[in-house]
Amino acid sequence: MKKALVATILVLLLLIPVVSAAESKTKFGAGVTVGYPLEGIIGTYDITDKLDVQLSLGYSVGARGFLIGAGVNYNVYSFKLSERDYLDLTVGGDLGVGIPVGYGRLYGVSYKPYVLMLDITASVGISYTFANIPLDVFLRIPLGVRLNIPNKDWWEGTGRSGFNVGFAGGGQIGAVYNF
Repeated sequence: MKKALVATILVLLLLIPVVSAAESKTKFGAGVTVGYPLEGIIGTYDITDKLDVQLSLGYSVGARGFLIGAGVNYNVYSFKLSERDYLDLTVGGDLGVGIPVGYGRLYGVSYKPYVLMLDITASVGISYTFANIPLDVFLRIPLGVRLNIPNKDWWEGTGRSGFNVGFAGGGQIGAVYNF
């Protein structure tokens, strides 16, 4: 129940700037993203014409639960496709916090070995902004590290701490409507 309430509050906090952006003509955007590590919603704010920040919320296959993320993207270079069309090369950095809600199965036994997962990634990507509508589509490839914070009850008696540092990466595609 508490997790559903927290998720609802986070979604509302993400949507408040989007609703106010419709009236003030600011540089907010909202959209969806699919892929790994996140499938969910994304909100963006353009700080400059080359730099934006983003917040994301969704389901993570890797975390077997919710993932809350924040990141920045910088437009490194724009390829001019026509008079009004550009394909942008971007680089960025992201921090994701995964909250597992499901249990895995190991040798037929349910388990939940981790209570929290932290991802720190750098990404490279491309984005295309349509000339006639305020819509961006993007492809990003994040690579970085993941820290798994253990469930002490599950690891007790195994002789191991359960802390785990590993690879975090994947690929995402998505679309953002700019208000």
